Amino acid sequence: MPWLGVLVFASGVVLPIVLHGPGWLGLGLLLSFVGGTWAVLALADARITGSARDEHVSDSQLQAWREMLRQQRPPDEPPTRT
Repeated sequence: MPWLGVLVFASGVVLPIVLHGPGWLGLGLLLSFVGGTWAVLALADARITGSARDEHVSDSQLQAWREMLRQQRPPDEPPTRT
């Protein structure tokens, strides 16, 4: 989906170069702004979504993770607050 935003941005840049006139320039600026914003936000969304973990974690899964972390911590160190 971000590549469609890049395509809209590129067409907004090329449009005023090929077709001369103030109306085409305005339309090209509008397309460039909308397409560029769309592409940047879509790429950011893809990156964030790719590294996010599932939001729906059960209580038993959280408890299992806590127990696993407690077992990995050496017993002679005091617990640290994070």
